[in-house]
Amino acid sequence: MFDNDPQRIFIAEIQRSFDKWSIAGFFNPEKSGIYDIALPLERIGLQKGTTYLLYDFWDEKFLGEIKDSIHLSVLPETVKLLSIHEKKDYPWFISTSRHVMQGTLELDSVMFDPQKMQLSGISKGANGSTHDVIVYIPEPYYWSPSMAKLYDDYEGYTVKMVDNKILRLRIHFDASGTLRWKVSFRKNPE
Repeated sequence: MFDNDPQRIFIAEIQRSFDKWSIAGFFNPEKSGIYDIALPLERIGLQKGTTYLLYDFWDEKFLGEIKDSIHLSVLPETVKLLSIHEKKDYPWFISTSRHVMQGTLELDSVMFDPQKMQLSGISKGANGSTHDVIVYIPEPYYWSPSMAKLYDDYEGYTVKMVDNKILRLRIHFDASGTLRWKVSFRKNPE
């Protein structure tokens, strides 16, 4: 988007076999002064009225849901780098921590099985490395660790709630550059 000189907003549309999403960068190159942004969704190629989920890569924080426009304040000499996913009615990934493209390079597949109420995927990474897969959990779904712990450990990954509706899978690549993971969910009675 060439609204400013220097350019302050960058958008990348990501299309994979398992999903499509956008990565948006909002830059404030100034040495002082906050850059306030109010941007209609149509301006960045998204549909007004559709609910989208925002996740801030650098702050590792879920920013919530939007339907009409993005409102941000960017501090001087910083950037907000967001993943923007259309909200689904089942648990789904919204970011990763390995690369700024947030899932484009490190996820081979992601799928949700409604019968098993299970989200699964295949992650890639260098041997000895670690990265996170961030999952949004909509109502009426919830995740509960086994045996009243705060987290669950599996072979090659750990699952933990890190915020309201946000689950983190910490993937460890010890012996292989590929790891299959899965997380089971429950549903509140409707």
